[in-house]
Amino acid sequence: MLMSILSTNWVFAASRNTTGTGMMHNIPLKFEGCSCALSSKCVSSSRGMLSGCYPLESILQSTLICLSDQTCIDPTKTFKALNSSSSISSRFPLNTTIESIVNELMVEELL
Repeated sequence: MLMSILSTNWVFAASRNTTGTGMMHNIPLKFEGCSCALSSKCVSSSRGMLSGCYPLESILQSTLICLSDQTCIDPTKTFKALNSSSSISSRFPLNTTIESIVNELMVEELL
C-alpha cells in the first residue's frame, strides 16, 4: 500500500527501544474494522460523508445524498448543497455512487 501524504491511511508513532534509542513506526489506520494495510477501499461514514484510506476511494464510494442536504454540508463551511428540487432532471438517483456516475461518463467503445 502507498502511504498518503495526508496521513489518511497511516500514522507515525515514536517509541524507544531497550537501549533508549528512538524509533519511528508506521501504523495503518482502521475504518470500521477494515485495515488500510490490507485494502485501499476502507471507509467509514460520518453524517453521510465518507472518509477512508485514500480521499479518491472515499469520494468514489460516496453518493449525492449528503451533497443535496445543507445540514450535511454545513460542517464544511465551504460548500452549498445541490438543489435537488430543481427542474433539471437526471437519470441518476441521489443514492447512486460517484464511481457509478464516473463509469457511465467513460466511453467504452468508439462508434
